[in-house]
Amino acid sequence: MKVSTQKASKAKAKATPKSKSQAGPQNLSKPRTYRSPQKPKRDRSNKGPDGLTKDERHNRFHRKKPEKGDKSSAAPTGSKNTPAVTLSISLSRQEPPPAAPNLAIPIPSYHIGGISQCETACFSILYAQVVQWVSNWGGLENWPFALQKQYEEAVVAGPWETDQWYDDIWKYADEGRMLRADFAELHGTLPTAHSRVKELYRREIEAVASLVRGITIIETRVPLYGDSAVAVRAKLRCEIGELPRSDPPTSDSSDSDS
Repeated sequence: MKVSTQKASKAKAKATPKSKSQAGPQNLSKPRTYRSPQKPKRDRSNKGPDGLTKDERHNRFHRKKPEKGDKSSAAPTGSKNTPAVTLSISLSRQEPPPAAPNLAIPIPSYHIGGISQCETACFSILYAQVVQWVSNWGGLENWPFALQKQYEEAVVAGPWETDQWYDDIWKYADEGRMLRADFAELHGTLPTAHSRVKELYRREIEAVASLVRGITIIETRVPLYGDSAVAVRAKLRCEIGELPRSDPPTSDSSDSDS
């Protein structure tokens, strides 16, 4: 009977679980936890690897390319522009300077005093008169030879023709002096373009220089022609076969003849 009670107590002890104190030593450290890798934060600016948004990338690849000959260029994307790029853009947007007017076109000749226009129009009229005054006798380069020839022809024609030629040539010089004085009356409105002002100034200097040169040729050459009048007449007599007068006969020669 005692043996049966011991077996029953052993079976009961096996059936009852052991407490934590009786279970023996255990690992008291916290269990390891495995976290999943964190996802990269999303860039809320919607910019790609090239630093552009979707709209900027679309505008870059689908914008209209400038045609050849179009000098206007679009500004580069972004707000940062180097000074060189900004300067080139500003210069390319400037309009080309307008073509200078052709001032050598023949214009009706009349005095410039009664004209109230811009200086370019007044100078065009005056310039046409200067061109006409200078172009006589084959231009200024040929004036010394042409005047010499005209003077010789006047001397051959006679004294009256020679005096008339002197009067005409001095009147012609006075016309050049009047044209030179008219340049002092150019006080009209200047052109707005800088290139036109430079062209107008250059043409005025050329016109005045041509007038001064022509007047100087007349003033220095014509007074010298009077000294050569005797030589011209002597040359003319030789050409027509006129011999110089012989000395009058002496008394000795008359006696010998008798």
